[in-house]
Amino acid sequence: MISSKSKRSSSIDAGPSLPEDCRCIQYHTSQTAGFIHVFERDAYTDVIKTLAVPEEMRRYLQYRQNVLRALSDAQVTVVEADILAAYMSDEALSTPTSHKVLDRLFDDAASYRSSSHRGASEHGHADSHTARVSHKSP
Repeated sequence: MISSKSKRSSSIDAGPSLPEDCRCIQYHTSQTAGFIHVFERDAYTDVIKTLAVPEEMRRYLQYRQNVLRALSDAQVTVVEADILAAYMSDEALSTPTSHKVLDRLFDDAASYRSSSHRGASEHGHADSHTARVSHKSP
């Protein structure tokens, strides 16, 4: 019998986010490894949820590297949402207000999902995102 003290929790506690003084660090350039991306945990989660396809993530990281280097030279500070929004909007460089585009995109998507689900329910469909496949008889 396993005592309650030795049982592991079924949920994993990821621990705290980066300390406050580390949150502004977005990358590190190593003499041996080169450019190293640094993400705050919540920002990384948002990026992964938004860019679910590996190739898109690879392109985003390349874009992010170029943007962060250029903005560092210009001494412009942006947050991850600014970079992500600029990437999704095909902006050459992100700005400190680029995240507003991303906010509108997420608001529009949430509104669309809400209205689509409501419309599907009104028409007797359980899920408006269910794929429909038609089979033709030979």
